[in-house]
Amino acid sequence: MRRSSLAALLLLLAAGAASAQQVLVDRGIRAADLWCFPLETDSRTYVYIPAAARLATDDSGRPEFSFVRYVIAAGSETASAATITQAAGGGILHFLVLLETPPAMVEAAQASLRRSLKDDEVTLRGPIVFADGRYALVSSILKPSGSGTEKTLVAGGRAPVLEGNRLALSFELDAQHASLLLESFKMATPDVSLVFDMSFSGLTEAYDAELTIDWSEVRKSEGFSAGGTIYFVSADVEAKFDELFRNNAIKLRSSGTDSAMEALLETVYNKLLELLFKPVEAERIPADQRGGLTQALSALTDSRGGPLSSRKTTGFGIYGGYQIKEMRSSGMSRLDFNHRATVERHAFIALNVGDVHRRY
Repeated sequence: MRRSSLAALLLLLAAGAASAQQVLVDRGIRAADLWCFPLETDSRTYVYIPAAARLATDDSGRPEFSFVRYVIAAGSETASAATITQAAGGGILHFLVLLETPPAMVEAAQASLRRSLKDDEVTLRGPIVFADGRYALVSSILKPSGSGTEKTLVAGGRAPVLEGNRLALSFELDAQHASLLLESFKMATPDVSLVFDMSFSGLTEAYDAELTIDWSEVRKSEGFSAGGTIYFVSADVEAKFDELFRNNAIKLRSSGTDSAMEALLETVYNKLLELLFKPVEAERIPADQRGGLTQALSALTDSRGGPLSSRKTTGFGIYGGYQIKEMRSSGMSRLDFNHRATVERHAFIALNVGDVHRRY
């Protein structure tokens, strides 16, 4: 009974902490390279989205990273014992990654918030608690089989939702890809990049806006009639929504300032995503339909392969795929946005393994 009571108490405390951190997503401020959001319960207290990922390090400051190449030599019966005529082998790559924001960046963000808000009592309490997280590994060398230099989605899965938690990744390579990877590691930006898609929730503002959906026109749009046989990534979904607006299948009436329009559109798109699409994990998307996903993931790194970090928050997860829902609605639907609502937002963090070969 004591254990049960203690477990129930811990659950209540966890739920209370989570609800106490409900943020106002439409009031986010970019401060010194960090996205910061005020708490619903205290407008002078902010939390930030972790800005970067890096290789984890041990107590001596060395990266928790290993790459082992091995060769299994076999001699030929017709050759002398000292002659190696053929060899097999491969490589094993293992490394740990964590989400982390340098303390100096947090201090700079708090100072920037105080300057922009003209309030020295504003505090940046700590990192936001993510509701969920996924990672995707993109590489042209670590792919399971085949040749070619095109980047592919190699692996994916759940990511840690708390800053400082470590994610372990391990891969086995054949001899050819192990040799290619070693040469790649000698470059400043090796062909091993991770993209984290982290989701969090918060409250929207109330808007004087109404969304009208004409379901018969929606069904006429290309792709919607095909249902779940076509997979989309976030860029495709946004393009579909824009098409529905252009064709007047969806209409938005709003009144307010231009500055509030972007936040309103994010809220509207979030609702449309909920109504028209269902998320699908990327691993379940057929390989021949993942091209757009890989391109979208690759776009999250800059020209030097470095991370773009969480420069923008949206309602779409770039890692997940989407299928069109089976549509059973008919006639017209009208949705009002004159009240606050809880919505999901996504932050993206990218990491390149970096020049570990040169430094270590």
